[in-house]
Amino acid sequence: MIQLTDRIRPLAVLDPDSDRATALAALDASGARWAVLDHGGRYCGTLSRTQLAGLPAAATVRVLADRAQASPRLHIDEPSELHALSVREAEALALLAAVDTEGLVLLQDGHPVGFVPWDDLADVLPLPVDESERPGGLGGTPITPARCYVCRHCDPPVRRLPRSGRELPVCPVDLRHGLMEREVPRC
Repeated sequence: MIQLTDRIRPLAVLDPDSDRATALAALDASGARWAVLDHGGRYCGTLSRTQLAGLPAAATVRVLADRAQASPRLHIDEPSELHALSVREAEALALLAAVDTEGLVLLQDGHPVGFVPWDDLADVLPLPVDESERPGGLGGTPITPARCYVCRHCDPPVRRLPRSGRELPVCPVDLRHGLMEREVPRC
């Protein structure tokens, strides 16, 4: 089992109308290296401390909004859900975060609660081995991929790793979106 709870990093939430000094103070107050922009409850993209520090003193953070990376979002009920992930679940999260992003934004009750950097996800993954040597697989038998569900009505899409049960999860952001669909692994 893979533990990601100790890899969750703080994430500051910034108002796009904040100036550079206010944004950097918010990062310092939360101990964060990354921030997400809050557009009235709609959290858009992540910005690094380096990007914010390079902002002219009089400019607002809104200037960087077009450069904010749209990081994938994973909705969790509590951070302990990331305590004991299977190798397949960790690989699925790494695939989500590996597509031109800095990492994975974690949402709880619709609000950002943390950030898992891509480098940390890559560090916890085991080295590739022969398929017959993978945990949970015997030579010649298929290995079941991790179940990951996505709500494509959300912008950006919200993902969820179900912990038990066979019922499809409902979108945790907006119940009107209905049932989430199973996402096919990209590998």
